[in-house]
Amino acid sequence: MSDCRNWMATLWRASFRGRPFWVSEDSEKGGRRLDVHEFPMRDAPFVEDLGSSARRYSVTAYLGGDTADAEAAALVAALDQRGAGVLVLPDKGSLTVRCEEFDRKFQKDELGRVVIDIVFVREGAPAALVSSTAFASRALDAAESLAATIVTTVLASTRVKGMADFVAASVRDGVTNAFAGLEAVRSSEAVAVEASAAARTALDLAVADIPALVTAGAGLAASLPERVVSIARALGEGMVPAAAVVVFAALADADVPTFPARRTVLAHLADGNVAEMARLARLAALTAYAEALVLADYPSRREAIAARAAAAERFEAEMGRCDGALDAALYRALDEARGRVIDHLSRVVIDAAPVMTVEAATEMPAIVMAWQLYEDPTRADELVTRNRVKHPQFMPLTFEALAT
Repeated sequence: MSDCRNWMATLWRASFRGRPFWVSEDSEKGGRRLDVHEFPMRDAPFVEDLGSSARRYSVTAYLGGDTADAEAAALVAALDQRGAGVLVLPDKGSLTVRCEEFDRKFQKDELGRVVIDIVFVREGAPAALVSSTAFASRALDAAESLAATIVTTVLASTRVKGMADFVAASVRDGVTNAFAGLEAVRSSEAVAVEASAAARTALDLAVADIPALVTAGAGLAASLPERVVSIARALGEGMVPAAAVVVFAALADADVPTFPARRTVLAHLADGNVAEMARLARLAALTAYAEALVLADYPSRREAIAARAAAAERFEAEMGRCDGALDAALYRALDEARGRVIDHLSRVVIDAAPVMTVEAATEMPAIVMAWQLYEDPTRADELVTRNRVKHPQFMPLTFEALAT
């Protein structure tokens, strides 16, 4: 039989900022910060993981003996100091923490003993929250990285070189459809004139080059998927970000093609190429969508929260379609972009004004309500637009407004 552990010999002497004390009980509390979003007419909620909650240590400390009062006073002074300090607990060793609160107790029936209940919080980041601008920059960098990864993944997943011509034709047809979708955006949406003209030229050249860039002899040229992604992003940059979000969200939500059972290997490869080109179109749209999300304005927390939930769902849907080693890098790039976009939108949620419900005694013009709420009559249009008011002279008795 092995010897029993000598627990007392393994315990640390408790202290904080070098001030020793005894511990009768300590506990550690942590977990994950989960934000559960529930949506009308949907059975499944979206559970957003916002990271670890602050780790807290609750300690019942005591001091005893003839100098217990002086030692307690020294410990209280250490607890009351600004900034982080080193806490040593008997079974955990040293931790860098801050004192959140303490409660000193003295009882006349226990002379020579002072008890202090203390709550410590583990030290966190060395600086405050990153600015919204920094989060936006990180998200755009992640989108740039995703764009490059899309191209390499498509090249690795497409089967053209050395195949029958109908297999190569499946790629030509698929990429032609991707360009057609982008042309539909360019011709039907409000794209800035210069961006629209540049996109039209790029699309015309790309379509003309398809036969030379997709051949059974040479395979698929990298420049072709690069053009799909770059044209999609250029169109997004040429649009009002809020409009680009809607347009490219629809393209990113395009149905995944399905195919009948095939008897031959080559027919199966052709179907795989069609699916890969459809995925290229979705991923190009998803990249432009992510960039538009970062550049868009959100007038209130409600809009930012909705955008965050939708972004997470779209990215995770595409991540769920990744399969096998060829998609490993793409999965990581999607996960990184998703995380960076959500980080940015979470920062926007913090900064954005909440929506409040206003109840008025009588119907008043929007300009009057804007003055009463904000002392700024120019915000009357904001009230009219938010509440879809038919005539600005007659605001409803109950309406929504941004908190000041």
